[in-house]
Amino acid sequence: MVELQTPRHQPLHPGPEEVGGEAVLLSFAIYIGIFTALVILYTILRPRLSRLYQPRKYIEELQCTLSSRAFATFGSWIPGAIKITDEELFADAGLDAVAFIRLLRLGTKVALVGCFNAIYLLPIYKYQGEGADDALDQHSLGHLPNGSRAMWATLVASYVIFSWTLFLVYREFSWYLRKRHEFMARDTVANYTVFVRCIPENLRSNHKLREYFEDITPGQVADVRVALDVDELEKEVDERESLIPNLEHAYNLLEQKGVRQQTRKPLCSKNKFDTITMLEAQLASLNRYISKTIDDAKAFQEEAASDEEEKVHKGFEMADVTRLVPLIPLSKITSSKTFRVRSAGFITFRTLQSTMIALQMLLHCEPFKLCTEPTPLPDDVYWSNVGMPHLHQQIGLLVSLAATIALCIFWTIPVAFVASISNVSFLKEELPFLEDAVEAWPAMDILLQQVSPIALSILNALLPVFLMLFSKWEGHISLATLNASLFGKLALFFIIQTFFVSAIASSLMASLKDLTEEPLETLQTILATNLPQQANYFISFVFVQIGLDLGLELIRLVPAVTALLRKWLGPNLSEKERSRPWLGLKPLSFPVDLEQPKLVSTVMLFFMILFVYSVMSPITSFVMAFAFTTYALVYKIEYASVYDPSNDTGGQLWSRAIRFIIACAVIAQFTVMTVLAIKEGPVVSPLMLPLFIGTILFWMYLEQRHFIAASFLPAKTCVEVDKQRLAKGFNAEVWDGCYNPIAMRKRNSSA
Repeated sequence: MVELQTPRHQPLHPGPEEVGGEAVLLSFAIYIGIFTALVILYTILRPRLSRLYQPRKYIEELQCTLSSRAFATFGSWIPGAIKITDEELFADAGLDAVAFIRLLRLGTKVALVGCFNAIYLLPIYKYQGEGADDALDQHSLGHLPNGSRAMWATLVASYVIFSWTLFLVYREFSWYLRKRHEFMARDTVANYTVFVRCIPENLRSNHKLREYFEDITPGQVADVRVALDVDELEKEVDERESLIPNLEHAYNLLEQKGVRQQTRKPLCSKNKFDTITMLEAQLASLNRYISKTIDDAKAFQEEAASDEEEKVHKGFEMADVTRLVPLIPLSKITSSKTFRVRSAGFITFRTLQSTMIALQMLLHCEPFKLCTEPTPLPDDVYWSNVGMPHLHQQIGLLVSLAATIALCIFWTIPVAFVASISNVSFLKEELPFLEDAVEAWPAMDILLQQVSPIALSILNALLPVFLMLFSKWEGHISLATLNASLFGKLALFFIIQTFFVSAIASSLMASLKDLTEEPLETLQTILATNLPQQANYFISFVFVQIGLDLGLELIRLVPAVTALLRKWLGPNLSEKERSRPWLGLKPLSFPVDLEQPKLVSTVMLFFMILFVYSVMSPITSFVMAFAFTTYALVYKIEYASVYDPSNDTGGQLWSRAIRFIIACAVIAQFTVMTVLAIKEGPVVSPLMLPLFIGTILFWMYLEQRHFIAASFLPAKTCVEVDKQRLAKGFNAEVWDGCYNPIAMRKRNSSA
């Protein structure tokens, strides 16, 4: 193997150039101090503010055994959270919760092995190295001179930690398959329903589509719902939903304060109408309008002609119009209702066996006709993408890919700038006034290094806004797959931008002159020396995540503030009014969903930091073990007490996360192998190849069947479960109409 020659000199910019040991210790003192203070505050406030810290206990549909547990003794919630078993969490918080906690536990187990490796790596790096004045840099691979025999320890540590990781992943997959199949066998409508894309025109009616699937699975079709465009109906339902709170508020004013509210109609008119009378008339009219429109839509859906793109129905007699004028605008009563059938539908079967057959069978001779997908729960359907034409979806996928790549390229600029902030010497050269400020107040040197990790966290918080928009173009029909797509993009961004760009940007910024004069030698020095020493920067970043993100998650500061604003500013004359969101402000009694994509993406970044630096800067393993442990502790208690498990996806993000973990391991191994090669390890670097190739082969092995097995139920399980349920009188027809558009499921409402 050709050896890469690297000049044997000190790091390009030692000392304060990068985030040094003093800055890391300051980060620890600040952010872990903040986290500790917030934990103590949470411990004090939890029994006193149970509606804030145990909202599931007070929401009837979310009550469970875990949510009602009281931890009266000071700090008893910590051992209480530790004692929560996976089975308890699975039963009360769902598979998403257990899968995430086990990912964190996986990270802890890997980090602990990294801590074991650190026992021999730390003294070797310190006493076999040369240069580096910084205390933390002395304990990194970058401290070793080129060609040092001490790099054999790095090789051994790599084999230990990565082999252990692959073993844990394989073992976790066995657990996941068992729980995933248990989840998929539940008697929920989503497990018995199949979503069908690109339905041919001659099958776009309930009747025709039912006949088609009855031929495939005779007697097994329980319900068929072709998707409809009911935009006009949705507008009327939305209007009714906004009207009802106003009517309820008028009732409450009359009942509690004796005030009968008056309303000008139109707004600038001198004429006043009794608000209750007017709103009651509007509500009655809307109920009749919506009810008749739903009946017409169902009739159209059942027998829609194959060559008919839209059908118009008229409703309401003129007698109704004259009676309601001027309380109700004429256009609201006489407007025509237009329905258009979409090229998608939902098929509900009577047995799990028939559902699995439909999911795995080629249903049409044309590749992109009658394509089936697993179906989310009715409330989890993203209706905007249901029935998206195939061409539009393909274009959307391309546009989303192009936009993601473009954003990734342009995002490099702010990330590189943020990373360069940690290089104080470079900033002093570019901004001379900083030199005087630092001389006047030396502590500013260290404080400036704290800005970079915080700014990086802020940048990461902005990413989901853009990437979610891109994901919506891809045609996902469920919020779960939409979030999975967002997670994939976020994790990729975090690994590329947050890790690699920020890891080398600071050194590159400071070495621009050297790059122009000696580009190859400069790059080699940056990779061989500065990259291992960048662990300090990422340790500070992890401390920021623990102190701010995790600490604020535990203390629930944002929900507390929004709930207070809602209480002070919003209508609150009755319990029903108080429990309803107002202008985006949610009360504590409103169920809370966890934003999993960003959270799991951050954990993937943690794995990347752990894998790369566990052997190059072993102190990182101790930090990451602490990070994974605290995250698991906090989110276990949050899942049990706070978050709504109603939209549990069955751990869909877990399989994607495992792919990213293995990919992180592959990238980390390649990085370590490259650094060893640049540091003139002629034997050690090639000996990393078997581990590198073995990890890729292990990944390929899992891709053969494991991920497929996680997508479908085994045939034997289907047969056994179906027999048991049919013997108990199970009837899937109780789910008729569950997959109609939301507006078609809301016939009547009252205040």
